[in-house]
Amino acid sequence: MNLRNLLLLLITAPFILLAGGCADKVGSPTGPGTTNTNEGMGRLVYNVGTIGVAGSGSVTLMDSNGNTIRNMMAMVPVVNESGVWSCGVGRFVWLAIDTTWPNGVNYVIVSNNTGTMNSIVFRGAGDSLVAFPVISPDGSHVAILTRGGTPSGSRRILVMALQSSGDSVIAVDPHFLSTSVPEEAIPCFSPDGSKIAYLDVSGKVIVAASDGSSSVPVATLSGSGVNTYTLWTIDWSTTNKLAFLDFSGNTVAVPIHVMNTDGTGMVTVDTGYTPSWSPDGKTLAYSNYSGDIVVTSDLGLTKNNLTNNGQYNAKPSWSPDGKQIAYTYKFSGQSSTSSIVSIDVATKVTKTLASSGFFASWLR
Repeated sequence: MNLRNLLLLLITAPFILLAGGCADKVGSPTGPGTTNTNEGMGRLVYNVGTIGVAGSGSVTLMDSNGNTIRNMMAMVPVVNESGVWSCGVGRFVWLAIDTTWPNGVNYVIVSNNTGTMNSIVFRGAGDSLVAFPVISPDGSHVAILTRGGTPSGSRRILVMALQSSGDSVIAVDPHFLSTSVPEEAIPCFSPDGSKIAYLDVSGKVIVAASDGSSSVPVATLSGSGVNTYTLWTIDWSTTNKLAFLDFSGNTVAVPIHVMNTDGTGMVTVDTGYTPSWSPDGKTLAYSNYSGDIVVTSDLGLTKNNLTNNGQYNAKPSWSPDGKQIAYTYKFSGQSSTSSIVSIDVATKVTKTLASSGFFASWLR
């Protein structure tokens, strides 16, 4: 099975996964179940389990040396499967599922970077498609893909504000970005959180205000657009450029485009998957069609292959300082044959962080 088919397997898998670009420096554990506030260490979240096998998934929090801090599943006893995460400053969001209910019950959970605060901010039946939570960079809002409680409804983006409530957070002001059809795909927030970019199945790239007050198609692709379940389709840089996948041609080699957020200046960087901007917004990392992790700072004119190991290397995620990239080595759809590796962008020296797992992201 090639990398594209493995990524598209996530479209129909009951174990749903998502990882956004996450970065920051926080404490490392001082003992079992404890943490400190040493700012010199980074943390990552990653997945353990098998894609497509219900009840097998769990989110794990670890430090930058690969030491496990905690299994997030143990923090929320109502669920027996978890995956999906996206990171904002001081918080990350993930999806948990209780598979003992008919069709499953999905919980959107917001956690702090120590994993000690875990708040359920949204709950929905599995057949209403509560999926793919994304948190804004400042940690103030969450967006999810949902059918709005109707099994046959159109998949749309629901945005909620996060409000502190004692030692937890609650979701307030829920609103859809639009009421339109065609269906919408997994979004990303702008760096300041005021806007959201996403693709729809008609082939449009849309930039909307996070409060739902405006929605503007900034580009139209040549054919039908992305499947609404397809992961990591779009990323917004701190220099206000969008990198996104173009499935309109329905080809195995999927083009990666970059353009300004108003739709101008579109160029094709390469073919591949999972585009991810560096923290300074100047360098794009992605998995190319051959499965190597590639970085480019000049929109594809010069491509620097960080890996060349003959394996599928998936889902690059930048460290807070932009010096390291974490990725999944030998991605196969199950943690038993995949591992989490960090690579130094300058020297290409690698370090295995977890011998079993996939889809890691740095916390902010």
